[in-house]
Amino acid sequence: MVSILRSNQPIAWLIVPATVLLWLLLTKWGTDTAFSSLIVQAIGSILIAGMAHRIYVRYGFVERGDPALAWLAMVALLILMPQETLGPAIQSWTSLLLLLGAIDQILQVHRQTSTSGLQFRSGALASLSALLEPLHFGFVLAMLIVLSISRPFIFREWSMMVIGFIWGIGIIMAVHTLGSDWGVFVLETTETLSLKTTGGRLFSPHATRLWLILLSVWGAIILLREKTKISLRAYITRTHLLILFWVSILLASLIQPAYIPFIIEDIHAAFGAQSYGPLDKLLAVGVAFGIVGLVPQSRRNHGLSSKADSFRLLVILGSLLILFMPSL
Repeated sequence: MVSILRSNQPIAWLIVPATVLLWLLLTKWGTDTAFSSLIVQAIGSILIAGMAHRIYVRYGFVERGDPALAWLAMVALLILMPQETLGPAIQSWTSLLLLLGAIDQILQVHRQTSTSGLQFRSGALASLSALLEPLHFGFVLAMLIVLSISRPFIFREWSMMVIGFIWGIGIIMAVHTLGSDWGVFVLETTETLSLKTTGGRLFSPHATRLWLILLSVWGAIILLREKTKISLRAYITRTHLLILFWVSILLASLIQPAYIPFIIEDIHAAFGAQSYGPLDKLLAVGVAFGIVGLVPQSRRNHGLSSKADSFRLLVILGSLLILFMPSL
């Protein structure tokens, strides 16, 4: 399994579409969800996994590219896949894809002499993402935090980012004026879609999210402790990505408090009708960038580096398998 996830051969990436194809077949067999909706979810998850893979390999997150991050993102997306009708599904996938596009632009500002164009594009993509999905507004603040610690204040660059924000707002307003409804119209429950049966799932959605978060924190600690073993570029990329995802997820959770576990019943009742789908998708991608730190590096002719590596791999695969399984 390690040799597949850590292989840099292009054919190894086929594990991602193979996983989503298996999910598509099992979900169609185990649920009464419309096939068109499943197709949109499958295509959306592949596009998101592909964009996450681009970010993962392009900016030095790891020493050499491998499909580990794309596969983990795909599995987390499938575990947390919400029940959505066709329109809301397209809207939420588009919003998340725009958010990852903004991240792709932000990570390019490292050691650039001028970032006016990058900041304009990141601002425009961030505003489009947030206007399509209001829960992504926290990403705008996360982006400002990352840019403020990675770039000096240059009026032209920051003003171009503000213009990008305004440009994105203008695009959405123009589309709305032409008659398209971009309002929040997702109708769903808090249960996940994958292999949903009449008996329910082994774990509640809150327990599933909490365990994925714990795995991600564990992996993130391992990634950040490797500071002396990796390049400065890789360390900066890891730090910025963790800030971007976790600040975004935290602020979105505060906007939608029923998403947080152990909240009192009155708050759950007040916010119970809200959609968890877009936030679950953002969480899935965010935790993948942490959990990938638990995947051991394969070393040619030496196998796994230690018993700790074997234990972490067992925890990852066992956790994902159990979370994906329906209750008996």
